[in-house]
Amino acid sequence: MTIKYIGFKPNPQGQTHRTPPAIFNKLNSIFQFTVDAAADASNALLPRYWTEEQDALKQDWSGERVFCNPPFGKAKDFLQKAGTACRCVMLLPLNCLTAKYYHAVGGADWIIIPEGRINYLTKDGQATKAMMLGTCFLIWGWLTDDEVEKLGGLTYQLY
Repeated sequence: MTIKYIGFKPNPQGQTHRTPPAIFNKLNSIFQFTVDAAADASNALLPRYWTEEQDALKQDWSGERVFCNPPFGKAKDFLQKAGTACRCVMLLPLNCLTAKYYHAVGGADWIIIPEGRINYLTKDGQATKAMMLGTCFLIWGWLTDDEVEKLGGLTYQLY
């Protein structure tokens, strides 16, 4: 079963959009995340999360199974940190793959390119409208054949 992904629009009030629970729940059922690395009380998807004040970039990610929907303006910093986790799944704009910082940092083992785009949620739970850019999930850590099958969509090994 594959999830159909739709829509995306940047947040004019800041970069605090929430990943839709249906998408997160599917990923979490596969990866059993231990921490939401870029969240606040209004958009956290796990009981354990790191806020802007706690600064996920200063936390120890080793031994963690991290879900991260970072502020896209800090994507380079989060990409650099992701490889220190036991497993990390990061949601980013698809065009990050063409950015100089991505090629300088690199390191992801897998990429999932969803069918369509993601409709993020605002703090009040309303879906955002679609925008032109697609999204992707970058994954650090080995995937089993079973995990690749469960993920569905377009999943590619990057090395």
